[in-house]
Amino acid sequence: MQIRKATKQDIPGIARVYQLCWREQYGAFVPSDIFESLAIGQDARWENILDASTYYYRRLFTDAVRAVDLVRSLDTVDPSRV
Repeated sequence: MQIRKATKQDIPGIARVYQLCWREQYGAFVPSDIFESLAIGQDARWENILDASTYYYRRLFTDAVRAVDLVRSLDTVDPSRV
């Protein structure tokens, strides 16, 4: 096995692995339409993954938004209170 720094050509594969991991980890709890939305614009969302100066904060914000969306989608939660 050879380990190397990721390139722009690797971004679609990295994004696909991320999506599959999300499905595996949260599939029992998350409605399937949430997973489908992960595939929309996938490459655009990952465009700056190789830029360390923007990647962390962008991913942190994106994950926070997804967490809120997930909580609001649960049947036991009143979305107006989130």
